[in-house]
Amino acid sequence: MASKVKSINVLMKHLREANKINISGSSQKQKLRNIGYYHGYKGYRYIENSNNRIMYSDFNEVMAMNEFDMNLKTLFYPQIMFIETALKNYVLEVVLDKTGTDSFIDIYTNLLIDYKTYGHGTVKYKDAMKKRLDLRNKIYGALTNNFGFFVSCLHRNIRMNVAKLMSLNSTCDSDGRLAVAIVFALKDLRNAVAHNDE
Repeated sequence: MASKVKSINVLMKHLREANKINISGSSQKQKLRNIGYYHGYKGYRYIENSNNRIMYSDFNEVMAMNEFDMNLKTLFYPQIMFIETALKNYVLEVVLDKTGTDSFIDIYTNLLIDYKTYGHGTVKYKDAMKKRLDLRNKIYGALTNNFGFFVSCLHRNIRMNVAKLMSLNSTCDSDGRLAVAIVFALKDLRNAVAHNDE
């Protein structure tokens, strides 16, 4: 226990001396413990890059930023998870309806064939084929994490059915790639919200 008290005291001293932040007392010490120095302070030191430092002068400002961040997460994270889960279900509903099976081999063989829309041997064909093969290699262990690749590898007609099921405007999405973009955007946004990524 003594080492923990010493370490928090050292961190508070560092905030005062190196960062010129007014912090003292048992109440602020406990708050620093609660939010954690590395997540609670270091995560809020700057905006976008280390040259854009936030010039805190008081620990209460750090706590206000932490509270704001937590409130944003509370606001957005459940909504993002809801949309992402619904989107996955839409895609899976169309895929299962078209194949009549939940066998990945059948889905892989019959639906994950976007590469065939490109001329054989072209760069786009090779890229799409590589993406399909990469997906096959990853799918068994990480379907959830690679859902965006799964959707992007689907044949255009399947993607269009997903877009129709989601009521996406077909005039803005003539090849069914909007659902793909949404999946990747949601994944990035989810990770940013969950892990304080930029």
